[in-house]
Amino acid sequence: MGQLVKLVVGVWEQVGHRGWLFLEDPTERKYEIMVHENQTYASLMDLVRTRYSVGLETAVTLTYEFPEWMKGPGDISAPPVDVKEDGDVELFMSIRIDLPSTRLMVTIGNDVVARYLFLRRDDYTVIGSSKGVVGAKGGNYRDSCDINLQTEVVAGNVFSGTPVDGRGFWEGMLGQCFMSASQQFLANVCGGGSMNFGDGDALAFMRTALGASKETNVGSESSTDSSPGPEETVPDSYGGGVMSLSQSEVLAADVGRNTLAIVEPQPGREKASLVEYMRKGKGKLCDEDGMEKKRSNSGERASPLLSNPNFPDPIPDADTTDEDTDEEGGKHLFVGQVFINRSAFRTHMSLYALANKFRYLCRRSEPGKMVLVCRGNDCKWRVSASKLPGCPQFQIKRLEEEHSCTVDERGDFKQHATSNLIGEMVRNKFGCGGTGPRPAALREFMRTDHQVPISYWKAWKSRELAREHGLGNTVDSYKMLPSYLSKLAIANPGTVAAIETTPAEGEVQRFKYLFLSFGASAKGYEYMRKVVIVDGTHLKGKYSGCLLTASAQDANYQIFPIAFAIVDGENDLSWGWFFQKLTAVVKDGCDVVFVSDRHSSIYAGLHKWYPTAKHYACVLHLQRNIVTMFKKKHLAYLVSKAARAYRVCDFYKYFNELKMIDINCADYLIRIGFEHWARSHSSGLRYNIMTSNVAESLNAALAEARDYPIVALVEYIRGMLMRWFSVRREASERCGGLVTPKVEELISRNFSVSSGFLVRHISKAEFEVRGKEGVPFAVDLEAKKCSCLEFDMLRIPCGHAVAAAIHSKRRVDALVGEELSRNNWAAGYSMSINPGVDDKAETPLGDTLASLVLAPPNTRRPPGRPKKTRILSRGEFKRGAMGRKKRACKRCGGKDHNRATCKMAI
Repeated sequence: MGQLVKLVVGVWEQVGHRGWLFLEDPTERKYEIMVHENQTYASLMDLVRTRYSVGLETAVTLTYEFPEWMKGPGDISAPPVDVKEDGDVELFMSIRIDLPSTRLMVTIGNDVVARYLFLRRDDYTVIGSSKGVVGAKGGNYRDSCDINLQTEVVAGNVFSGTPVDGRGFWEGMLGQCFMSASQQFLANVCGGGSMNFGDGDALAFMRTALGASKETNVGSESSTDSSPGPEETVPDSYGGGVMSLSQSEVLAADVGRNTLAIVEPQPGREKASLVEYMRKGKGKLCDEDGMEKKRSNSGERASPLLSNPNFPDPIPDADTTDEDTDEEGGKHLFVGQVFINRSAFRTHMSLYALANKFRYLCRRSEPGKMVLVCRGNDCKWRVSASKLPGCPQFQIKRLEEEHSCTVDERGDFKQHATSNLIGEMVRNKFGCGGTGPRPAALREFMRTDHQVPISYWKAWKSRELAREHGLGNTVDSYKMLPSYLSKLAIANPGTVAAIETTPAEGEVQRFKYLFLSFGASAKGYEYMRKVVIVDGTHLKGKYSGCLLTASAQDANYQIFPIAFAIVDGENDLSWGWFFQKLTAVVKDGCDVVFVSDRHSSIYAGLHKWYPTAKHYACVLHLQRNIVTMFKKKHLAYLVSKAARAYRVCDFYKYFNELKMIDINCADYLIRIGFEHWARSHSSGLRYNIMTSNVAESLNAALAEARDYPIVALVEYIRGMLMRWFSVRREASERCGGLVTPKVEELISRNFSVSSGFLVRHISKAEFEVRGKEGVPFAVDLEAKKCSCLEFDMLRIPCGHAVAAAIHSKRRVDALVGEELSRNNWAAGYSMSINPGVDDKAETPLGDTLASLVLAPPNTRRPPGRPKKTRILSRGEFKRGAMGRKKRACKRCGGKDHNRATCKMAI
């Protein structure tokens, strides 16, 4: 059973010496993913990277916050919990059983992740930039902390001035009568299912449960020893001095780093709570007596523990982010508000101006500071923001919110709705596949959600910018292609990749051809039927081209892609180059069969590179040519029947009938050659593959990505194949029979036909079977043959063979050819297709390809709007044009009118 987990992108900030605050990125979309109970960390990270279109070269961390009942004494905030392994995922899912609202925080980017890891380093505790750091802690420090569980914080069942041991504290926090699922999980991890603690065990338990160092053994003699160690000192965050640990009182348990932050009470305040202000309700500030405090108007917190100027508080309340900051940018600003970077600040201010309907000007713009003023005359509205030291974040330092400008001066606020801003707002809709919203949908989105009408041209440009951000720049994509292929080759052993180029200026090479065959496809082809279907389809991107594919059909009658190529068009040179590279995967031989349309370039390429292989024409394309050329009824039907006949006598039965209808059509088919299109005359084993529908279906599956940049297109192909291989591998493992589900279905169909057949035994495994027409057929179960030749050509028992097998008490599925068995099906998908890895290992493609400087092909984009549909070939009709049902009146049943215009008497 899985759970729907919300993903939130942002960065963690340490506020003061004890607080952690997650700053959400307003430009990133909040996704939801399905996480299962047995989800591994690797698969979870793959889901997150796929959802946000993040490559392996970019650092990503996953964190979450512990619920309230797991926080330390005095409502001290626990640090974020890292998800680094399978056990962390299991703990996170256990907590979500009790708290389904727990979110998964995602931090993306090498710089911000490195900064977060620096703050969370194990050997040091960051107190604040003005106070420095505390050195590495030893075991004596932890032991000295364990005895200091005496607190004056009134929270839950912990009473003021009362010494609290481990058992009392955790019984008060967790309760004695009820344990939630996540509590039970922690109990099992830390104590074999027992929640009994000895004195001093509380902190050891907490450290172990929240990821303490492995050298601390819960329940051991060393971990429960409460003898004080040598004195150590830590900076006082607001007391202004340094004190002895052995004489201090505990303020907070930093369980994520196995340390405690110690603060000395100020003179005259020995009886007061060290945590003066505690949060209660939604955004209210209360003192230790529960009396509500007034909030500062400047947006700063009143607590002295959070007043460190080096770590300003970016958000005034925990729930302000969701309530005041929506997709429109919100209608509120406050001093101290922090943005993830300069770009996020500018985006937020543009959305703020659109939401509040005014226009501002940038009075001062520097890398570390921005000053914005209202465009109206004598208007006092002003915002000043500057960069925080040591990080890219921007913070609002000064704010004048009152406007004194007129309506006329605010009327041009729509100028802030630039194409860059709109593209930034919808960029996430293009990052994970799909065509994204159309320009008309963007115009409606801006008009209804932001009350800003925009032109079609601006909507189109915004879409192009968002699409470029999500899928990559078309020109830069060619530059990335060599290194991308090198990473794929490292991650997928046995991969065959090649790039053909033409010289350009200097060391730059201009792209011409690309060939790619994954190692998993090359290995899996060994277990497929040796029938290869080839076809080409046009690309719709900025640079014209053609996508060539070679595919087979697996034992379950599903598409098995073998190789892909991106070329300039379907011509002799491109098809010849494709077949040349394909020989590395599909070896030439008399048992190899190619099926394609009757394109002359395919004929030329196969004749050169596959001289001994058989080549057959697609019957569907042949039918279309017949319909276009001869324009007589029933010709296409008779051609199909003659081509699919198993026996020569059946072939001539339909061909002679066709000859009587149109002698010219018969002569045309004779000139082509019966062996080229009729199954009964073919010398190779064609099985059931009479058309190129396998390749056409593969082209349809790739239709969405045919206008992508080249790297995005190849990545789309890789992702699709990875998904297909994974799903089919699991399906083959679940299949318990000797044959695949589709073959089992065909056997059942033949069994239904054979129910009335008469079977007579001849000798050993030979039988005579008579059908309903009384025609006798000879069946040899040992040789797996039947005189109807269906068993011989399809390698699946025909109706006669099924009847003979049942008569002789043999297993029918044992008669199926080995190439259609479940074992072959599973072996074909045994290898996986992996995403590219950024590894320093030597690439199998060599250093030449990895260091190649590639430029786009030298093609000219044709004028006018790009065509979305190709020109139909001969005999091809637009889908739905043929066989469309004529409308009829629902009142009288007549044609050519409807109920509203019906003239029949009432």
